[in-house]
Amino acid sequence: VRYIMETPQPLESLLPGASRIYRWQRSHIFYKVLGPQSAPALVLLHEPGIGASSFEMRAIMEPLASEFRVYAPDLPGFGLSDRLQQDYSAATYVTMIQDFLRDVVETPATLVASGLSCNYAITVASRSPELCNGLVLISPTQLFSQSQKFTTLAQLPVLGTLLYPLASTRPALRYSVRRQHAVENGDATKAEVDYLYAASHQFGAEHAPLALLKGKLDVDAAREFADLPQPTLLLWGTQALNNMRAIDGRHELATPTRSQMELIKDAGAAVHEEYPEIVITNILQWRRE
Repeated sequence: VRYIMETPQPLESLLPGASRIYRWQRSHIFYKVLGPQSAPALVLLHEPGIGASSFEMRAIMEPLASEFRVYAPDLPGFGLSDRLQQDYSAATYVTMIQDFLRDVVETPATLVASGLSCNYAITVASRSPELCNGLVLISPTQLFSQSQKFTTLAQLPVLGTLLYPLASTRPALRYSVRRQHAVENGDATKAEVDYLYAASHQFGAEHAPLALLKGKLDVDAAREFADLPQPTLLLWGTQALNNMRAIDGRHELATPTRSQMELIKDAGAAVHEEYPEIVITNILQWRRE
């Protein structure tokens, strides 16, 4: 009842740059763009999740725009993009990213992705190498292990209806934020929870996250990852790697010949939010090399 009464919440993008709409074949995609038009293209792909949006890229977009033409879309079903009731799947996001690169970016781009979006970026780079000239993978946990799902609960008629309102409460969102960060920052955590709460309390905001909880957004990109021809940078927080339950070792993952890994001390999974300066430095140095 509280979820219904508090939906919708005011929501606007806090990222710098110009606001644009990509009229995709299936829905309208909101994105921000910043940087010189003549600069190399770079696309920021946020992680799917409850309350997710390109907001997670807020600390790295403007500094990267000093050397790139940076695009930051909200994935279908998230943020300010359309949140239609449709059959969301991994193919939805792979196709959307491919079309966005072709129709909007119109030049080979570096893809910077986090979490499960790393798998989508790898799939796009493998299937359409002409669209991608490099990848930066931030905490690609789902590349190394199965996602944690609530498949059974999400598919039960009554519990499935209650699962999203429960998971989008402030205590649940606060717990999720704390799991992503190694060090808690009270003011920053509150601001992040407030934004996640607003983003998760929009009409139709439950459709894509429920598909995620059911496991419908998963895609195994291990084989494509091993054969990637593009230069690839993996960024990990050491605290995230210490969580051995997340990296379950279900298979030995072969890495591309042109891959490079950087570990950021004392950082969690949201390393680009905790230590954006270090992430930016690593990306720019890797790109120059």
